[in-house]
Amino acid sequence: MAVLASALLLSPATAAGEKGSAVVPVAQEPPQAQYCLNVVYFVGQGAEPVPGYRERLGALLRWVQAFYAQEMEHNGFGHRTFGLAEEAGGMVEIQLLRGRKAHNAYGCGPDAAETVWAEVQAYQAAHPEKCRSAHTLVVMPTLTEGAFSHARPGGVPFCGYGRGCFVLDYAQFDLRHLGERSDEGRALTKWLGGLAHELGHAMNLPHNDAPAGDFDRRGTPLMGTGNYTLGTTPTYLTKASCNLLACCQLLAPAGDDTVYYPEHAAAPELADVRLRVQGDTLHVGLRCRGAAYVNLYVQDPPYGCNDDYDAVSYDAPLAEDRDGYRRAEVQVDLADITTLPHVEERCGESALDIVCVARDGLHYRTRITIPWQQLPPDGVIAPGPLQLQEGY
Repeated sequence: MAVLASALLLSPATAAGEKGSAVVPVAQEPPQAQYCLNVVYFVGQGAEPVPGYRERLGALLRWVQAFYAQEMEHNGFGHRTFGLAEEAGGMVEIQLLRGRKAHNAYGCGPDAAETVWAEVQAYQAAHPEKCRSAHTLVVMPTLTEGAFSHARPGGVPFCGYGRGCFVLDYAQFDLRHLGERSDEGRALTKWLGGLAHELGHAMNLPHNDAPAGDFDRRGTPLMGTGNYTLGTTPTYLTKASCNLLACCQLLAPAGDDTVYYPEHAAAPELADVRLRVQGDTLHVGLRCRGAAYVNLYVQDPPYGCNDDYDAVSYDAPLAEDRDGYRRAEVQVDLADITTLPHVEERCGESALDIVCVARDGLHYRTRITIPWQQLPPDGVIAPGPLQLQEGY
């Protein structure tokens, strides 16, 4: 059954005032969603939820929901966003889960996320009627001892975790502070931006940057460093991020019968991939079969997790070709990736990642190294057969 995404979407429209940028709620026709985000409020033993968490978090989630809808529409996908289930009375459904251990015993590192996630999965397995999608947001209240308090939140996991993520709650985590030039307003920008950013990871989004020219035009990408700017200065989703969201289960419209994230799915195929460096332009050509969208990311080493904030992203529009393949041709202005020092100095190397996004929500990646000082005389790199691997 389709579920209303929400009864009210809060527009990220702003009004200038003494407090900076203030959010203006605007009632809109709610989209229908086939799936809804699982929102779990996880509290360890000896602790209690932060008072008013249902009202505060519900309003914050609806604001983030509207932000995603706005960005999907801007990038040509229509008014699409993630679904939020509702309880009687119209409040966002938030499932309260009591942990097995003392709240301060979980910690905040990778092991903590793994431990809490295992308890959340066990709860969802025991209550399948409450598991509304493959995507889960876990909220944990801040610790209130040692270095942490409601004035200095922390001590709990805050990260993406597969198709889930962890964020925190504290007393002043309240939409009314958005845009304020105050300690509460600055903190809200950080933690609300963090919620929207980590939720992006839970909806299949990797980190990505944007071409230099887009910063003046649109601001900071949410999946770059936009977790520190959302609600204060212009922040947006790149077209590459929206390509992935368009195939995410959580944004499936009502009535969608796609089988998302199937096991043993056939990977898309790449052919005729060619890179050519000519003057100040990197030309990328490829043919692809079995992908709905193709993204390109250019980045400098190191390439590991959390070293990819500098991955400048590009959409590679696909045009019909032959034999079931579609062709993409992308021109990358090297002046647009001068945030990468190796490109600016024309030394060292960069990587070009090609990400193929399947309609079922799975995505596949392959990498080509660009040795800037050791290019062939004609500047052409023909890497030969490329193997696509599922995931980031």
